[in-house]
Amino acid sequence: MASAKLNKHGITDQQQAFADEYIINPSNATQAAIKAGYAPVGARRQASRLLTNVHIQKYLEQRRKDIESHKIADQKEVLEFWTAGMRGERKEKTALSGPRGVEVVETPISERDRNKNAELFAKATGMFIDRQEITNTQPIIISSIKPDDDENIEVSDDEPTDTDS
Repeated sequence: MASAKLNKHGITDQQQAFADEYIINPSNATQAAIKAGYAPVGARRQASRLLTNVHIQKYLEQRRKDIESHKIADQKEVLEFWTAGMRGERKEKTALSGPRGVEVVETPISERDRNKNAELFAKATGMFIDRQEITNTQPIIISSIKPDDDENIEVSDDEPTDTDS
């Protein structure tokens, strides 16, 4: 029996078709096998065998990672989005009623939204530095003491009194 030609993923094109169908509907491996061109009579057994194939498992894992990474925006994409909004390059759709009925028109985003995009961009890139002023009206006294005397230290929140006068 001649062996089937393997593609760049180390699996046959039919095995890849099975894996791609299985990614779409992981709850029915038998249907994935049938859609990939395997005989319906032995599709259940074939699907079980395919799912234990190491190369198919690696392909499935890689495809799932690819799919997930495309769903999540990276930092550059977010910054580009905020920049486009700040510059008024993004549009929003607005429904307007007129003499001919309701029309949907594209308008630039509002000034408020543009300012919010600028603020988010500035915060993300460190343009704003939050500063907090800390004031203390209590005097802080630092004195040297012996380690065994630290149990005898008294702390008071009262204002210091001038006993020398």
